[in-house]
Amino acid sequence: MADAVTPATGDDGAVDAESTDRAELWWLPVGAGGVVVARTSGWWELLSARHDRRAPQQLVHAALELFTDGGRFVIEMTPQWGQPQDASGVVVTGPVGLRALGRFRLFRYEVRAWPEGILPDRAYAVAPPTVITLGRTRAHALLDALPDIPRHTWGRVVPPTGDM
Repeated sequence: MADAVTPATGDDGAVDAESTDRAELWWLPVGAGGVVVARTSGWWELLSARHDRRAPQQLVHAALELFTDGGRFVIEMTPQWGQPQDASGVVVTGPVGLRALGRFRLFRYEVRAWPEGILPDRAYAVAPPTVITLGRTRAHALLDALPDIPRHTWGRVVPPTGDM
């Protein structure tokens, strides 16, 4: 989908922050800056690692900042609870753990394309973002495709990947 997966750079080699129609892919620790998600995910990873007889790994999730038409969208999957009051742009929601638990807000996630939104965990990123240069058509296609993403139960294994 992307024209380039390398950072867009200027003459001085620095990432060109003025490039338009781009996505910045951030890798963020799961539950960064919080307690509940960080601990529950940490326990899940510890149990999973013991079951698989491997060392526990840091859990991360991805977030995108999409820049197009002079604006910016924060695209991220988050718990439905605990979000800023002005958070908007929800395009998909789904259950966490078990489908039946999804009736309760505590056990729901949402995928948001938040116009001019905030990415509160950016300070905890494990590395600088990967800049993906897009054309305007591809940037809009990405936004248009978001409501069609699968509504899987978060935390459940999705066949045939063997992973959540």
